[in-house]
Amino acid sequence: MNERMPGSIAERAGGLGVRIVVLWALLVLLAGCATSSTYQYDLIPIPVTFSEQAAEDASPDGILYVTDREPADPEDRVLYYQYERASALRVGIAKVDYSGKPRTEEELDELASVEPGKKSDFPLSVTDVNEFGYLESAMPTPFLTSQEELGSSAPADEEFVSLINMKLAASRSGDIYLYVHGYKVIFENPVIVSAQLWYFMNNEGVFLPFAWTATPKRFAYIKDTQTAEISARNLRLLLQFLMENTDVERIHIIGYSAGTRVVIGALNQLALMQTGQSESTTKGRIGQVAIVGSDYDRQRWVAAVADGLLQVPETLTIYVSPYDDALGLSELVFGGARLGKLETDPVSETVRDWLISNERLYFVDVTGVVGSETRNGHAYFQTSPWISSDILATLLYGLTPAERGLVRKTDALSWSFPPQYDVGLKAIIEAQASQ
Repeated sequence: MNERMPGSIAERAGGLGVRIVVLWALLVLLAGCATSSTYQYDLIPIPVTFSEQAAEDASPDGILYVTDREPADPEDRVLYYQYERASALRVGIAKVDYSGKPRTEEELDELASVEPGKKSDFPLSVTDVNEFGYLESAMPTPFLTSQEELGSSAPADEEFVSLINMKLAASRSGDIYLYVHGYKVIFENPVIVSAQLWYFMNNEGVFLPFAWTATPKRFAYIKDTQTAEISARNLRLLLQFLMENTDVERIHIIGYSAGTRVVIGALNQLALMQTGQSESTTKGRIGQVAIVGSDYDRQRWVAAVADGLLQVPETLTIYVSPYDDALGLSELVFGGARLGKLETDPVSETVRDWLISNERLYFVDVTGVVGSETRNGHAYFQTSPWISSDILATLLYGLTPAERGLVRKTDALSWSFPPQYDVGLKAIIEAQASQ
């Protein structure tokens, strides 16, 4: 009776203990997705795509936003939105303090010289939030029966659409850009990340942060991954609303970390809804989608592809890294490979050939890129100016990896960054901007 039996309670308990330890380590690593308690963020290292024109125009009227979070108590001077799921998609405009934005050539040189991942001494913060109301025609909860759940909010569909159309008409771009954040962040995080990306894009088109209900607590990881399933539907409703009601030409999306669960889930729902349809019933369409540091189960992604996922966006670019420690631990916790670490495992020749030949799908390997291994190798799109530049060049100009200067070895699955990539991309972007 002293012999341990395979599968015994003790053995299973031991396995559980290992998983708890791994989960704790994962939560520590994924804190890289999170905010500090100061609600202030440093401007990311300057991308290659940056134009000095941006220094003269930082969208002083603010940045529009969408959230499925419950609003905070009006008397709360700290929070704008809570960490609880709302019964509606709320929209508004947020003021971002650009007091530290670079304006002079000396300041630009100073920011460009900042080591990736280090503080840039150009802090940004949200100084005011004005909520218009909720989107009545994109209500995520069909069982809502009481105005009490909406508080004093009113439908804001017309105001929101009017502002988007006005901004689109004033821009050279007729596109909307969406940013979907990761785990463990407060409302201000996606607003500020979006504001600075838009700033480096010269405020082209309309940039919308989708602030889904993540919870800024370390042990909220499991809760947030479940919430992402609900927010995926809310994002799908938002995409449909924007395509059906605004003058948008295309909607581009950046999904990061646990936020890729929201993005892929929404696109998968659109794919299933389009099954059997000869053509889309919406005016706009989904353009470039960039998936970064994806904490999404690889087999679930394969299933989504089989359901027609790649028929929804014009292209899907997936950034991968074998050195993303957070995703490595996530694989141990969930027992399944993560999409953001695809390059770490070999695939069959048949699968590789199919992936390579698909003109809607690209994998970009960030191995060896400056800043790609900073902060546990998970936040590389915010710590590496090469990677942020590659993403912005994709969204702004729809350039393929080859057109952006990336290279791929014969029969290799992923594209990679060559030496002097930044020099080549700068010339490419200058040529695009002059057209």
